[in-house]
Amino acid sequence: MVQMLKGKGRMKETRVGGTQSISRTIHILRELATADLGGLRVVDLCERLQLEWPTAHRILLCLQQEQMVTHMAESKRYRLGPAVFQLGLAAASQFPLRETCRESLDRLAALTGDTVFLMARSGRNSVVIERREGTFPVKALMLDVGVWRPLGVGAAGLALLAALPEELAREIAHANRERILAYGDFDTDKLLAMVRDSHARGYALDEGYAFPEVTGVGLPVRSVSGLPIAAISVVAIKSRMTNERIKAGVKLLRREIKEIETRLTALST
Repeated sequence: MVQMLKGKGRMKETRVGGTQSISRTIHILRELATADLGGLRVVDLCERLQLEWPTAHRILLCLQQEQMVTHMAESKRYRLGPAVFQLGLAAASQFPLRETCRESLDRLAALTGDTVFLMARSGRNSVVIERREGTFPVKALMLDVGVWRPLGVGAAGLALLAALPEELAREIAHANRERILAYGDFDTDKLLAMVRDSHARGYALDEGYAFPEVTGVGLPVRSVSGLPIAAISVVAIKSRMTNERIKAGVKLLRREIKEIETRLTALST
């Protein structure tokens, strides 16, 4: 961790830890991002990240001073602070993924009539970075932009997890075990079985495991290096997503993702 101290018109840097402290700080911020507006207690973070209470509390105090987290005195919980939002705005203009995908998302929503999600990976999580509603939107699953979920939950999250190396995907699934259990009749074994099915099928299919009322198909978006950087899913109510619509949706997804990856390659040269 690094503290910035003002002195004689300049900022002095004082090292109080190494890469382990930096890693712990990033993990705390990611966990807070997965929480709702109610935030998380110090003890919650300690349990999730296997941290000692004094260590977690010390990092949170530093983050609070930098406005990266906000402490809610009444509930004694922490949530993300305004500085994170400001950094996100600055970063958005440097990563053109949303802009690059915009036309494809519009076409997918228009052609399918269903809800389309663009999700990116962040550590053990997936986060909604863009959404389009077709003429037949999923009323039961209106995830807002910025919502985080355990990696593997939902069609886009499953597509991202399945696109990772097998050992890493297994490690992430087991690390998210407790959080996955919160999604009804769903656990790590079922998730890993779905990952294997995705490999065999060539696309991710969520037939209502985590959200019983909806079905979705998803495919990853890969960088020039071949690594998955995002995933796109088409989601509809279960009765609407027939085998024919699933096949048609996958075909459209493949076409649009190929075009997106071509654009990303052009931007990188």
